Amino acid sequence: MEKINFLIVGKPNSGKSTFYNTLNNKYLSPTGPESGLTKDIFKSEVKILNTNFVFFDTPGLRRKNKINDKNETKLTYEVINLIDKIDVVFLLVDSSENLTKQDLKIAEIVIKRKKILFVVFNKIDLIDDIHKFKKEQKLYFLDNYSPANTINLKFISALSIESIEQILKTVIRTFKIKSLKISTPKLNNFVRDILKNQKFPKINKIEVKPKYMVQTDDDYPRFKVFLNSSKKVPQTYRRFYENILRKKFSLIGVPIKIDFINSKNPYLKKN
Repeated sequence: MEKINFLIVGKPNSGKSTFYNTLNNKYLSPTGPESGLTKDIFKSEVKILNTNFVFFDTPGLRRKNKINDKNETKLTYEVINLIDKIDVVFLLVDSSENLTKQDLKIAEIVIKRKKILFVVFNKIDLIDDIHKFKKEQKLYFLDNYSPANTINLKFISALSIESIEQILKTVIRTFKIKSLKISTPKLNNFVRDILKNQKFPKINKIEVKPKYMVQTDDDYPRFKVFLNSSKKVPQTYRRFYENILRKKFSLIGVPIKIDFINSKNPYLKKN
């Protein structure tokens, strides 16, 4: 049976405590129409879908220039530090408000720490045209947010346990993907295939191609790719390679890292 540590974060009044209480099927964290009711970190362990979830509810995260209270500052740092110790982060966004820089800043913190991130638009039941709203948000992330393949985009009402259970099924699947180990032969079959079928970006007029690839040990999928060039690859090349790798091995919604090695391949035997 799996055990997944699960952190709920977001701005004040995004519905975090309602979501947390629904997950636990009991009233544990204070809720109400006014913001800022949660002034501590709540923790509970619940078995759902044959999986042990450890849930953490947190106070709303506000911008630094909005915080005047020392206790709130201390709690904010505790929440940020807690991200390092968990597996999955649910960033709740109020669907009735526009996505803000604060939401994206929180997402950036999670992504940098290589955690599974769900950006969850809550209170979806308050939206008149739900289909249109979902389409607009998905297009926004695809067109404007470069780490789009790293996140999982979902829409819920925190009062509905049915919609939440569907998302938890996705959490379990994604958690398993994060632990995926791909054999070296499969990775190098992938390299051979893309060498035949892909045109690679050029650096100083030279087409930079992969020669060999291995997966290294880490808490998330991490790879070393040996190249035919001594030049440092630009970010556009990194995104290009990451996109085709994610597509091939269905590594969508999980953090990955690719280390490009500009040296001779130490894994190949000398003649």
